[in-house]
Amino acid sequence: MGDDSWDLITCYCQKPFAGRPMIECSCCATWIHLSCAKIKKTNVPDIFFCQKCKEGARKPPPQPPRGSAEA
Repeated sequence: MGDDSWDLITCYCQKPFAGRPMIECSCCATWIHLSCAKIKKTNVPDIFFCQKCKEGARKPPPQPPRGSAEA
């Protein structure tokens, strides 16, 4: 059985792994190319958050809908 990871697309650039170095988001477990994450191979962090998770963390928590039945 062959290794399908070579053609697997997980990065938001929509290009496959193809042997390029990648890093896994510590939050959502999505794999991102180091070049897409703007990370140098010589400076890979232990903990990494992808752009979607970083943006999600900055959003305020959702507010309850107006007119909800809270006493």
